[in-house]
Amino acid sequence: MKYLLKTTEYYSVDTVEEVEALHESLKTDKWADLISFSYKTKYRGPKDDREEYQLVTATKMFTDEKMPDRRIKTVYEVDA
Repeated sequence: MKYLLKTTEYYSVDTVEEVEALHESLKTDKWADLISFSYKTKYRGPKDDREEYQLVTATKMFTDEKMPDRRIKTVYEVDA
């Protein structure tokens, strides 16, 4: 049997306010414990017209490595 123990997810968001909202959302996830959260301010576009964005890294723990007690099913969907 296989168990998903933890994941590290990367998000690109536009503003620090969106970072804070994402942080709060991930902290209240009932299926995982947020064990690490950080972000960096990055820039895209030409130097004379740079656009700022935030790169978020979040690590979530789903179950204990030594005694896993739940199985997590992952589903990836793309918004059209």
